[in-house]
Amino acid sequence: DEVKWELDWLKKMQEDDGGVLMKVGFARTGGTGNFGNPPSTITRDRYYLPKSSASTIITALNFAHAALTFREIPQLQSYADDLGIRAIKAWNWYHNNPKTANADQGEIEAGDADVPLQGQAHAATVASVYLYALTGNAVYHTYFMNNYNTVWPMTDSNWGMYYGEQADALMFYTTLPDANPTVKANILARRDQHDADQLFGASNDLYRSYVQDGAYHWG
Repeated sequence: DEVKWELDWLKKMQEDDGGVLMKVGFARTGGTGNFGNPPSTITRDRYYLPKSSASTIITALNFAHAALTFREIPQLQSYADDLGIRAIKAWNWYHNNPKTANADQGEIEAGDADVPLQGQAHAATVASVYLYALTGNAVYHTYFMNNYNTVWPMTDSNWGMYYGEQADALMFYTTLPDANPTVKANILARRDQHDADQLFGASNDLYRSYVQDGAYHWG
């Protein structure tokens, strides 16, 4: 229920062409109205930032992943179908419009909503996994096979410590019945190598999920 509540808000942020508004909140300077408590009494004006490549591709990822999950709930089949349609529209908007990485200049209070171009590209790779699983469309499969080697778990020294959603997507792909054998083998080999590297400290961890002391930090 809580995830659906958030998805309903994301749906409100998506415009008819598939693009997703980047942010909503109070103006950092200026604006009219009053703050109140409880929040439902606030009358201060809220503003939106325009659609961006970052907000759109990340929402495509979220909608596609959610559609796969919600379609397993019989009473939410139509809701899942709508999410799938929205995911495809967001994917198409992202690929058919300029990529921007500095769309959030801090005009609206609510934290930095930007994602660097590399992060957006990684999000597109993750989204392609779920879109392929959702639709069976070879376009998404080809995109994933062409780009899976660029995401952090395949290139960084940490498999998924900081980019768990990317590691999840890679492992999810290996479970698909028509996963490309070579791609699947490469992913699993990389994961096994990370396992071997981490097992040097496994004797210090009951659950064999060793993390070096220096990585137990904020966040």
